[in-house]
Amino acid sequence: VIAIAAGFLLGRRSIGSRRPPAIHGSAHHRYLEGLKYLLNEQPDAAIDTLVSELEVSQETAEVYFALGALWRRKGEMDRAIRVHQSLLTNINLTLEQMQQAQLELALDYTHSGLLDRGEVLLQELAESARPAIQQAAGRELVLLYQEEQEWEKAIAAADELCGKSTAQDKSFWRNLQAHYYCELAER
Repeated sequence: VIAIAAGFLLGRRSIGSRRPPAIHGSAHHRYLEGLKYLLNEQPDAAIDTLVSELEVSQETAEVYFALGALWRRKGEMDRAIRVHQSLLTNINLTLEQMQQAQLELALDYTHSGLLDRGEVLLQELAESARPAIQQAAGRELVLLYQEEQEWEKAIAAADELCGKSTAQDKSFWRNLQAHYYCELAER
C-alpha cells in the first residue's frame, strides 16, 4: 500500500512539473500575428495569417474547402477562386478531393459571373466524376442553364439527372422539365 501511495504521489508531482511544448520560430510569430488580428476584429487578416502556415495536403483539404466556401458566401470571389485553384495544383490530393475542388471552382466561376468557365467545368464533372460529384455538377448545370434561360440545355441536363436519380428526385426533375417546356412554348 505504501509503494502504491508513493508511486501515486511521485506521478502527480511529475505531471504537475510538465509544461506544454512551446511553439518556436516563425510559426510562433505567425500564430501571435494571427491572434493579434483576431483580437483587433480583423477576421480576414487572421484567417490569411493562420492559414498561410497550413500546407495543402489530404488532411487539410477540408479546411481549404471551407475557407473557399466562406469567401464565396462573403462575395470575395477572387480569394475563393485562388484557394480552389491552389487545391487543383496540389498533386497530393485524392481523386475525390480533386473533383470536389473542381466543383467548388466551378461554383466560384458561376457566382462571379464567369458562366462559360463554370459551365465547362460542370459539364466535365457531370460526365466523368464519381456519382455524388456527378449529381452535384448536374444540379448546378441545370440551375446555370435556367439562369441563362437556355431551356433546351436545361431540359437535356435535367434528363441526364433523371437517369441517375432516385424515384423522388426523378419526379422533381420531370416537373422542372415541364416548366422548361412551358417556357419554350411561351417563347
